[in-house]
Amino acid sequence: MTSEQVLAKVRENIADFFSVDLNSLAASTTAEEVPGWDSFAHVNLVLQLESDFDVRFSSTEIAAAKNIGELAEKIRSKIATH
Repeated sequence: MTSEQVLAKVRENIADFFSVDLNSLAASTTAEEVPGWDSFAHVNLVLQLESDFDVRFSSTEIAAAKNIGELAEKIRSKIATH
């Protein structure tokens, strides 16, 4: 899966999860910019992404992602080594 494909799928997941417009989500979008994205929602989103992409993350890895693009890149790197 290419970086662009992973980013597209992550954006789709986030748009569905938070019921927001897909076009409002860019690689640079942060959690603070998405209505309802709090720490509880973050945990549930990560669980969904782990399931959808068949990857697992440590809490440190997920906390280090500053925006959607970084989250997608972490997923892509996990897929590449999977």
